[in-house]
Amino acid sequence: MEEEAAVVEPPRFHFRGGSRLRVFRFGDGRRGAVVFLHGLLSSHRFWEDIARGVAAQGFACYAPDLLGFGESPWPRGEASYAISEHVGAVARDVLAAVERDFGGDLKPPVHVVGHSLGAVVATELAAREKVVASLVTVSLPYYRSQNAARRDARDSCCCCGRKHKSWRGGAVWLVLACPLLAYLLCSLICQQRWFYVMLGRLVDRAARTLLGRRPSFEARFADALNHSYDSVVASYRQCVETHRLDPANLDLPVLVAHGRDDDVVDPACSRDFHADLVDARVDATLVLIDGVNHSCNDNNLAALLGRWFAKDNISSSSSSSTTTTLV
Repeated sequence: MEEEAAVVEPPRFHFRGGSRLRVFRFGDGRRGAVVFLHGLLSSHRFWEDIARGVAAQGFACYAPDLLGFGESPWPRGEASYAISEHVGAVARDVLAAVERDFGGDLKPPVHVVGHSLGAVVATELAAREKVVASLVTVSLPYYRSQNAARRDARDSCCCCGRKHKSWRGGAVWLVLACPLLAYLLCSLICQQRWFYVMLGRLVDRAARTLLGRRPSFEARFADALNHSYDSVVASYRQCVETHRLDPANLDLPVLVAHGRDDDVVDPACSRDFHADLVDARVDATLVLIDGVNHSCNDNNLAALLGRWFAKDNISSSSSSSTTTTLV
C-alpha cells in the first residue's frame, strides 16, 4: 500500500486542517484504475482487503479518506459537506492522482465503487466526470423524496419497525432527531478519540498475547471516531436526506449491489435505483446478496467485483434488467 503525499494535520476539536484528501493506493497494475469510496463513520480501511484483491488482478486501486473523515481535512460548517464539495475533492485529489500515475497521454478506464454515502458521491462523480468507465454502488441510500429518507432513518432505529434492527441505524436517527444530544455525545466520545484508540491498542495486544490473533479494535475505533460532528451530520443531510440522484444523468454501465440483510439502508433503495436506471435506459445490473448486512464487504462482493471489471462484462449491454442473488 502506498500513500499519496499529503500533509496530515493533527485533529482539533471538531476540526482538522488541510487542503487535500488522504489517498491510499494499492497495486500498480495497468489494466485500469479503480476508485473505492467509503461511507459514514469509516475510512479507506473499509475497502483495504477488497482493494488488495482487485489490485492482484492487475488494477491500480485508490481509496481516499473522504472529506471530513479519517486523515483527510475536516472543515467546519454544513456547506463544506455539500455533494459538490465531496465530488470536487475526489475529482481534484483522486482522479488527478490516477492521471498523474498513468501519464498524461494514457487514458486508463476508471471504475468507481462506492459504499453507502460513498455510493452517492460515486454516482455523482460518474455523472460529472466522463473519464469514469463504470460505476458500482454498494448499499446505496437512494430515496425519491426527503420524507422517504427520513422515514428510512427512523425505521432502521433499533426501537422501530424494520426486521433487521440496528444500533447503527439508531445512531443515525439519534443524530437527526436530537442534534444537541448528538453534538454533546460526539464531543464527549468522538473528540476524546485518543483514549478509545489507546484502549483498542491495549485490547489488540492482549488478544494477540492470549489468543494468538489481533482483532484490530484499534483500527475500528479510529475509523468510527475519526470525524467531526459536521462531517457526519452535514454529509448525511447534504448528500442523502436532501440531495436527489438523477439516474438519467448516467451514461455508463452500473452495477447495483446490496445485502439482503442490510440493517441500515433498506434494500428497496437499490431496487428502486435499478428500476429508475432501467427506465432511463441505462445499462444496469442489480445484485442482491443473501446473508450480508450493511457493511457488504465480504468475499462475495470481492468475487462480484472481479467479474464486473472483466472487459467483456463492462462492455456488455445485455444486463439492463438483470437481477441476481448471491448466496
